[in-house]
Amino acid sequence: MVVIHPGEVHTGYAGQASGWQYRMIYPPCALVQQAAPPALFLEHLNHALRDYTRSTRQNCAVVYAGLQRRSDGCMVRVANAGGVAPLVRRSDGTTEWADVFGLPLGVLLEPTVPYLEQTLCLHPGDQIVLMSDGVIELKNVAGEMWGFGRTEQAIHNGPSASAAALLDHLCTEMTAFQGAAEQHDDLTIVIIQV
Repeated sequence: MVVIHPGEVHTGYAGQASGWQYRMIYPPCALVQQAAPPALFLEHLNHALRDYTRSTRQNCAVVYAGLQRRSDGCMVRVANAGGVAPLVRRSDGTTEWADVFGLPLGVLLEPTVPYLEQTLCLHPGDQIVLMSDGVIELKNVAGEMWGFGRTEQAIHNGPSASAAALLDHLCTEMTAFQGAAEQHDDLTIVIIQV
């Protein structure tokens, strides 16, 4: 299981931020232990946070990916609550964005609105890249955003030898793009290679 959650609350109070993260993780622990499907996990998490998010007027972006090994690679079940959809890079270099979208946790106050889920089959040499929105929203000194296009191009052009090599490549490309511009958000990237 991989959960991408930037952990930022935008309140300016560290105590509230740490409390938020605790609330984010604690209530649905039983679902993780039961290996609940990602979409169901997000629905329950949204429900568990509903009173808190309503009273604080906050929400939270989360991408959840459950991985299961198979003889021919790996099956990945993905659901998304307001995060950046994962990007798959196949061993032949082609890339595709997972087709999972959904509103952030805390926005859907009705627990009957389902989150969508997609199952991806990854084969040896394939990589899946999960990232926070800070990657997409990274800006250079001219105020241009790094964006989805540059992200996909950098992943497509990056090395395929290992997840670490691709991560190093992305960090180098993003640092060169950013230049002396100030960083305004987290830059979280998780790469899994089959």
